[in-house]
Amino acid sequence: MPPGTVALDLPLTLPARVKVGTGPEQTLSGTELTLDRPLAEAADVEVVTAPTAVLRGGGAWSGPVRVRTVPAPLPLGDWRSLGLGGWSGGVTYARELEVPAGADPVLDLGRVRGSVEVAVDGEPVGEAFCPPYRFELRGAAGRTVRIEVTVRNTLAPYLAEATPTAWAFPSQLASGLLGPVTLTPPGSAAGQ
Repeated sequence: MPPGTVALDLPLTLPARVKVGTGPEQTLSGTELTLDRPLAEAADVEVVTAPTAVLRGGGAWSGPVRVRTVPAPLPLGDWRSLGLGGWSGGVTYARELEVPAGADPVLDLGRVRGSVEVAVDGEPVGEAFCPPYRFELRGAAGRTVRIEVTVRNTLAPYLAEATPTAWAFPSQLASGLLGPVTLTPPGSAAGQ
């Protein structure tokens, strides 16, 4: 489960015990597990059900697991190591920062696995689906701004996790903002 997880819907047809990360094992009553507080970092979930031999086909699950999250700090890196290995969709990284006075800077996102959209104070700055992932932040110099970077990947991670398919290749499974992310003056070596 990714950072920020607050609840899990576990559609089980049998009684179960659930363990989140290194926390205590707890008995699941119903199908929803609500955490005491949002997860601070990615964690594994272990679900142990009663024996499934009594069920037709042996399936203890009646549907997919659903995870409910709230905004949470997410470090730069491959989503697979952050609890989002099977996620196909978008993640928005956001930060407020004071931009030094002078020339408008260039935001360099470094390595990205996916397409990106960048916004400053809610206004679109640019989009890219291949390197270089660099964006001039016009009008940001000398102000405190909120920068939002939304990374979107493909269906490959979901397909590889949800269905046995030969069409999701290992090179397609990495996703995320890998960085390093830098803010540089225009014309500098990193901003070229």
